Amino acid sequence: MQLSAEHFCQRVVDETEAAIETIILSYLGRTIWHGDHAVPFLNRRDNALFSVQFSLKLPIIGIGAAARCFLPGVARRLGTTVSFPEYYEVGNAIGAALIGLDPA
Repeated sequence: MQLSAEHFCQRVVDETEAAIETIILSYLGRTIWHGDHAVPFLNRRDNALFSVQFSLKLPIIGIGAAARCFLPGVARRLGTTVSFPEYYEVGNAIGAALIGLDPA
């Protein structure tokens, strides 16, 4: 990639924040529009023809060891705030992932 270590690390952070942003928007889009109809649109917010930016009307709550590394940037990207509850670093990542699953 011919990047310095610093630039490579920043690129990893940027890509991770973008992925988290897309996951949040896709999840919330499914709750509003039911199903996957909006997901292709939400996943292609910036292209050669247009750019779309979303702002959340909800705060982000961070849990897990890496939350403080990535979620402040995600919150900035989504125009919202992020908070970290006490002991967020040891939040149960599996439990957090299961919260968004439909009991189908």
